[in-house]
Amino acid sequence: MKLDCLLAVLVSSTLAAAPLAAQKPKVRDVRVAPKSYTMRLGQKKAFSVSFTDAKGQAVFPENVRWRSTNEAVVMVQWNDAAPNIATVTAVGLGSANVDAIGDGRAGSALVEVVEGGDAVGPAKPQATLGPATVMRLEPAALWLIPGEEAQLIAKFFQEDGSPARNEAVKWESLTPVANINDKGMVVALREGAGFVQATTTSGLRARIQVQVQQAKFRFRRTGVSLSPGSKDTLRVYIPSQNGRSFNPLLLQWLSSNVGVVRVSQNGVLTAVAPGSAEVKATLGFNDFKIPVKVHEPVEELRVIPEVGKTVLVPMGGSIRIAGRAMAANGEEIKEAILNWEVGDTTLISYDADAQRVSGKQLGKTTLKVRGPGPGLEAQWNIEVIAGGLLLSVNRAGLGVGEQKSVSASFTDSTGTPISPASDLVWTSSDDAVATVDQGGSITATGIGHALIIASTPWKSADTADIYVQGELLFTSSRGGSWDIYAVDRSSLEAPVQITNAPGDQMSAVYSPDGSRIAYVSTQDGNPEIYVANADGSDPVRLTDTPSLENMPSWTGDGEQIVYQSNATGKTQIWIMKRDGSNAHALTEGDATNFQPAVSPNGRQIAFTSTRDGSYDIFLMGIDGSNQRNITKTARKQTRPVWFPDNKLGFLIEERSGSDIKAFVMRADLGTGEIKPVSPKDLSVTDYAVSGDGELLAVVITRLTNNGGITRKIAILQIKSGLSGQAEIPQAIAGEQILDPAFRW
Repeated sequence: MKLDCLLAVLVSSTLAAAPLAAQKPKVRDVRVAPKSYTMRLGQKKAFSVSFTDAKGQAVFPENVRWRSTNEAVVMVQWNDAAPNIATVTAVGLGSANVDAIGDGRAGSALVEVVEGGDAVGPAKPQATLGPATVMRLEPAALWLIPGEEAQLIAKFFQEDGSPARNEAVKWESLTPVANINDKGMVVALREGAGFVQATTTSGLRARIQVQVQQAKFRFRRTGVSLSPGSKDTLRVYIPSQNGRSFNPLLLQWLSSNVGVVRVSQNGVLTAVAPGSAEVKATLGFNDFKIPVKVHEPVEELRVIPEVGKTVLVPMGGSIRIAGRAMAANGEEIKEAILNWEVGDTTLISYDADAQRVSGKQLGKTTLKVRGPGPGLEAQWNIEVIAGGLLLSVNRAGLGVGEQKSVSASFTDSTGTPISPASDLVWTSSDDAVATVDQGGSITATGIGHALIIASTPWKSADTADIYVQGELLFTSSRGGSWDIYAVDRSSLEAPVQITNAPGDQMSAVYSPDGSRIAYVSTQDGNPEIYVANADGSDPVRLTDTPSLENMPSWTGDGEQIVYQSNATGKTQIWIMKRDGSNAHALTEGDATNFQPAVSPNGRQIAFTSTRDGSYDIFLMGIDGSNQRNITKTARKQTRPVWFPDNKLGFLIEERSGSDIKAFVMRADLGTGEIKPVSPKDLSVTDYAVSGDGELLAVVITRLTNNGGITRKIAILQIKSGLSGQAEIPQAIAGEQILDPAFRW
């Protein structure tokens, strides 16, 4: 039986004879022009290919592809819209073949790349190349299914590995599983394994193994999304044969809805109109389906950030650049495929899933996105910089065991944040005080001060000062003068001394972030307001007057301090910046206004005033506006303190003959409801509320047997009905303990 008849029988039995493919003329000859060419390094040259059938008539294969036999010498690029023309670029010295392949047949052109000063033109004749000592066949092995064709190409080399003169080749099959013609075209006949061989007149011989077996094919994708009018090509592979590509012309193709998508006999999809369809490829009894969705036309491409300005990307970091395909009705078409192009992959990379561009090396390049439709594209100019680093906090106060998460941002040359930072190295200057993990989570481990340092791969860094102290400040006379101490609820017997300066230090309060304290000191001879780090280091005097300043209270942002002063002759409420500048009074008149307390939200100041003839609690705005009495009664009310839920506490006196007691009340400013907080059997002269609202620290004043007065601090559990009372123990006989203030 003749070969053509045998092939017809095999193809009919295994492929269900796709009619359209059988009628199409087959390629028999492939010619690449120019046949040979000499190029300068860096030069580009257009090459063309023509295909003819057995009668010499032009044939136009639908799956033309090009390749270089040595991409270190020349690179080949072509456009699927005009595949018969390819651009060859000389990238290295030496020789290589440029191959054009269509319908399984190939043609070649020899390209030599020389130094830039040499002449350019038709390549040197083959006779100038040395004789071949080695012949190699490409590909080095074949996996086929019955009826499939594959083109073999013989390559000739000299002993040193350089290209050699081509020689005439005699092709022969050494097995009945496949046949081969005089052009090197292999046709698989039946299942099995065997060899095909090439021999030259000079005695060179090379052979490759051919494996023929029935096998199932698969698509390289699980689904396709297209825009109306667009095209795409389905690639088919055979998993059981090392995932090799499979000729789509051997398959029979079918679309379930040609009104949505059409498919050609080489697997090219053409989207027709919005909708869903299924495309099926069949080979004998083996078929496979893939869903295809044609989405609404994309009318607009929306991107962030806006194009036009250079986008700064830190080296080693990333920023978000994203695009969205929008329909005419303004809704996003999530199925639309956006194609991203990086100008220089050595400088940046782009992750389309995360929508982030990452800097790899310093330099300038571009990032472009194209949508499915004309005019739907955007391009950014990208500059990779050695950016700075900025932490979300530069200082904080913590208690032992507490945790705090710190984030970081990359910055430009002006210090302006440009993106979240990544790939940082986090360290602590003292793990005995605070540790930090590589996500920026800080854990306080012991009393003291530590620096938390974050650094970039290019050695930019930023630091945060972490002060670990007790949660409750108080004033004690145990050292022979008044000084400030800090203690935790879990270890009231082990306070840490914060100040140790000449004179007296008292009335300390933590800043909102817990990293500083404001307090009153007489170390310069007069009560003045000071600020220091939470551990008492680096004290700074803020006021400098002959008057009496006292009762500091921080604003919610930590930028200002409210206090009381008699600088105008009467004690009034004052406010100043954290550095002591811009000090001015918020109250005025002949009445006494004192004991200021800033609300947790920073909007209001509660204070005690005598302006209505008795001691009452007043409120005003942070700027001194809208001053009003909220507790006008005949009984004396003093010492406003805010609870964390924005309810307001104060002391109220109760007289029984000569016996005077004071206890803590809590007022709901929204409803006007007032309830007692501390037990009425305690005589409270001062108090503080913890930041979590669980504890009440009260100063209890008692008369001693010898007629003296002792003041101690008791800790009460508010949420458990004021049970579990504990006291800060006295270190020496006669010690006075007062001025409680919790860290918030």
